[in-house]
Amino acid sequence: GISGVVDAIDFIARLRQAQADGRLDTVPVGRRVVVIGGGMTAIDAAVQAKKLGAEEVTIVYRRGPAEMGASRFEQELALTHGVTIRHYARVVELEDRDGQLHAVHVAVTGVDGGHVYDTNERFELSADMLLKAIGQTFLPEVLGHDLELAHGRIVIDDERRTSLPDVFAGGDCVAAGSDPTGPRPAARHRRPPVGHSPRHLHPVGSRARRVDGVERVGRRLDPDLALSPSRR
Repeated sequence: GISGVVDAIDFIARLRQAQADGRLDTVPVGRRVVVIGGGMTAIDAAVQAKKLGAEEVTIVYRRGPAEMGASRFEQELALTHGVTIRHYARVVELEDRDGQLHAVHVAVTGVDGGHVYDTNERFELSADMLLKAIGQTFLPEVLGHDLELAHGRIVIDDERRTSLPDVFAGGDCVAAGSDPTGPRPAARHRRPPVGHSPRHLHPVGSRARRVDGVERVGRRLDPDLALSPSRR
């Protein structure tokens, strides 16, 4: 694999542990960070990378702001922390130098009838770190049949309590309108949830030489695989 490519959930988990230990200086972060995804995990990873000292942090999302899983509050929070959000863009290639991430190649996308497609326009972002906040599926059966769901997501109250005793939830895994950080219309729930609760979410495995929808420069993926990694 390419050095510098990290799962966003792993990055956040390491950060939280370092915070608990008072050792934030042990969390590695790049100078130029690219985050793939549009949910709250992507926002959280991007903001934290910026706080850790990254000079440039860019979120790349294939649709528009209204379709992002993250609430508008979270999107605005990222912007106020100096994070750049590139909508209608999809990472298609990774470029490395001697095994270290050097740049990401991005296709400008369009949407037709709800389907995302690549245009002929391309651009490049210099990057020495890529955080992947995509490719996870919510498995409600892990918590049993007593968990109340709405549209496939967890229902919570104003205190983030679920229908299960002593179980709380937040982020992209909760139902529209029940997350105090900001309501999101149910029509926008087109992707499997990506959330902050490790107990509730299980990463989808990756295949050889693939990095959740992108490969090394010169090796292209089937667009359908890259556009919908969480369905693999």
